Amino acid sequence: MKKFVTQHFFSLIISILAGLIVLYFQQQSPEIKYTLSENIPIIGDIAGLEKDTNIQLLEVKNTGNKEANNIQILLNGEIENVSVEKNSSGDEFQIYKSHDKFELVYTSLPVKGTFKLVIQSNLQPIKDSTLTIKHNEGQGINALENHKISFSLIIAWIIIVIYLLSTFKDLYIRSLYRKSYYFNQLNILHKLKPWYISNGHWKEIRNTAIDTLLTNDFDSKTIEEVAGYKLLSDDKHSNITMNEWEKIIKSSEEQIKRWVDKYINRSFRKSNEISVLLKTKRPKYYSEISWLELINVIERELVEKLKKEIGNNSFDQLMSIDFSILNILKRENKEDFTYYYLQLLVNEIESSINESEEPFDIYIKYCDGNDIIPQYLLNRLERVAKNKQLIITPNLYEKENAEKFIEEASERNYGDYYFSVLSKVARSTIELENKILKYNYLNRTLRQISNSNNEPIIKPDFLNVDEYESLKKLFIKINEYKSNRKEVEDAKEELIPLKRKIEKQLSIIDIVLNNPEGIEKIEDYSSEFSPGNFRNIKELAVKIIEGK
Repeated sequence: MKKFVTQHFFSLIISILAGLIVLYFQQQSPEIKYTLSENIPIIGDIAGLEKDTNIQLLEVKNTGNKEANNIQILLNGEIENVSVEKNSSGDEFQIYKSHDKFELVYTSLPVKGTFKLVIQSNLQPIKDSTLTIKHNEGQGINALENHKISFSLIIAWIIIVIYLLSTFKDLYIRSLYRKSYYFNQLNILHKLKPWYISNGHWKEIRNTAIDTLLTNDFDSKTIEEVAGYKLLSDDKHSNITMNEWEKIIKSSEEQIKRWVDKYINRSFRKSNEISVLLKTKRPKYYSEISWLELINVIERELVEKLKKEIGNNSFDQLMSIDFSILNILKRENKEDFTYYYLQLLVNEIESSINESEEPFDIYIKYCDGNDIIPQYLLNRLERVAKNKQLIITPNLYEKENAEKFIEEASERNYGDYYFSVLSKVARSTIELENKILKYNYLNRTLRQISNSNNEPIIKPDFLNVDEYESLKKLFIKINEYKSNRKEVEDAKEELIPLKRKIEKQLSIIDIVLNNPEGIEKIEDYSSEFSPGNFRNIKELAVKIIEGK
């Protein structure tokens, strides 16, 4: 770009010199004269402009001997742009412009003074018929009307042509630079170097085109639309040098990697969109090793995306996942996803088992016939289901729970060992409860037998026939015992007075033997002896006293 500025500066210097030469050589009668150049058409596509245009040079001179004021230039037509080269930097002018008219008023022009207009117009060029020049003292005239061409005018024309050619060259080089930055980079790479462009300029333009083409990659919707992918899929163009081709290969691979990285790391990108990249054909000139590395990056991101997606799935969605997408993955990436999926699925099943009141039904629903979950994880889930079944097993020391366990429990729900132990506990509870019922019944029945008046005995369900018959026999024996006991009690009542009499007599005999003097204190009526026997007792007492 610095070179372009320098060239444009030299073109400006050339045009200034042309004006000075004209001023130096033109020494004619005092009046305003002008010269209008022929039209130079500029093709927009070549010059890098939006549309075709025309360029003409209008030169106005004061050849008189007096200053000219309010020089008015009127142009009829569609004027795109006018560049004014003033006679002096202090000169002033005003421009009035409408759709199809253009007016310039130059305030003052001294003797031998001149100013120029480079006119850019659309469609039709400017002609004498559409041009009017006048000043405060008259009309401007065409300097070529007398058909005499002065030496200064020839020099001016030569300088103008040189200026225009230089400008055209600058515009064309600018257009190439513009294309190299914004569009048509491939067209530039496929062109031969124009003879009027230096090698340095041409190399700079082509390098800019390569850098721009292989940097702006984010507008492509698919990898096949990426410029680098297209370039590496085709053979090298004949106008591309080997050095440029090596640079294109390196930059294209980097561009494709950048595009892939941005594409797969978008938060809204879905796994099925990423999986499409794995089916992409490797470009012809893309390094095979680099391509494998790129595919591995895509696979890893695909696995991570799949993990995130299934992490938000419901339990039933996890059970119905389509695993066909895994067929395009390499073994290590497939194993990575499978391990994550199995852990997630097993954790969900385990959680459902632990939350359920029928854990083994959950296990059977999701694990029986499951050919996705490996056996060691199925064994783990079965243990979880059995442990949960143990936890929710009701208290088997209650008869109702024990009976329900015996009727409904399955050996598979607990395992051989625990089912055997729990069954023994349940049976022991039932047996113990029946014994307690039997004991309470027998205890209550015995109290009934001992206290009742021959009330009948009712047989309960838990009492067998032999036990009931034994109880009836006992009932009969107890009743017989109660009858015999009454007879004894009656006989006992009859013996009580005799017993008292004997006890009284023995007490008197004891007094006689141990304290014979005390016999005198006993009255005859209270001795319980017949009169004759009591008399003999007294005599025995006297003899005992005498014997002392």
